[in-house]
Amino acid sequence: MSSYAELKAQAEELLRQAETLRAETRLSVLSQVKESVADWNFSANELGLKLGLVEKRKSVAKFKDPVSGKTWSGRGRAPDWFKSYLSEGTDPNKLLVA
Repeated sequence: MSSYAELKAQAEELLRQAETLRAETRLSVLSQVKESVADWNFSANELGLKLGLVEKRKSVAKFKDPVSGKTWSGRGRAPDWFKSYLSEGTDPNKLLVA
């Protein structure tokens, strides 16, 4: 009968072998995929890939005018509607988007 230490060592060795095999297989599969993509002229869109450089950055609204619904991210020059609320003494925290 094997001891706990022996079984643990065997398990670690098997795991190491599995990771090595996975890495080798991964490289082979990646090579096949690249070849197929080139052969069939697939586009990134057809493969369901989203390229970070292509997507437009979304604006994140931080403040909202409760009357007009206009928003401001809090970056750059403050819009006139925001300035008018501040001049009226409105707490900017009340204009935060929930």
